[in-house]
Amino acid sequence: MTAAPLVFRSAGMSHAGAVRARNEDAWIERPALGLWAVADGLGGHSSGDRASGLLVEKLAQIEATDASGLLAAVRVGVSAANAE
Repeated sequence: MTAAPLVFRSAGMSHAGAVRARNEDAWIERPALGLWAVADGLGGHSSGDRASGLLVEKLAQIEATDASGLLAAVRVGVSAANAE
């Protein structure tokens, strides 16, 4: 008997909440890579939406063929977003 393929389904939703005028959260889902991430804004600090959006942009650029490559690419993406 062969195992059935594992299928992931995901969805995301975020809301600015009752305090902030702008939603600073961002997320990315790349099930083909096995990558999901939520980037929470900086709680009203300057440019929290830019920070979370920048991280998602970096993660969207990842191309990896195996788990170790994915982990390394995520580390590089997070570091690059933090540096910017």
